[in-house]
Amino acid sequence: MKLTTFTIAGLTLLLAGAASLFAETPQETKNQELAQSWYRDTVILGHVDQASKYMADNYVEHDPRIPGGKAGVVRYYQNAASRPAEAKQITAFGQGDYVIIVWSRDDKDPKTQTPYKYTTYDVVRVKNGKIQEHWNNAKKETKW
Repeated sequence: MKLTTFTIAGLTLLLAGAASLFAETPQETKNQELAQSWYRDTVILGHVDQASKYMADNYVEHDPRIPGGKAGVVRYYQNAASRPAEAKQITAFGQGDYVIIVWSRDDKDPKTQTPYKYTTYDVVRVKNGKIQEHWNNAKKETKW
């Protein structure tokens, strides 16, 4: 099969366009670094005294287990038992004001103690250099 100059040019433009879909702007990279630092310092390590460094005063938390905005996050994560178990970050990327972090975690079935792995995520929206909102896949715990 012979590729013409037109075909090669078309493929080059197509690949360049596809690559730009995944290229982050400098601001998106900065947002991603902010989100990862916030998650590591405040959520995992429990340095809630640093929350204002990362979080807007009118921060909105969408995790149904953590009511009360920024103050609620501080109360929740100052308790070591509330902090997430060790996790391996799979990927993180930014798109506009949003940052998505994907994690792999280990857990055990509470009844059988059989270990298993699962994947979870966190999404934050950054505004004016601070985390404005946070979502994850947590569900409100219910008793059956």
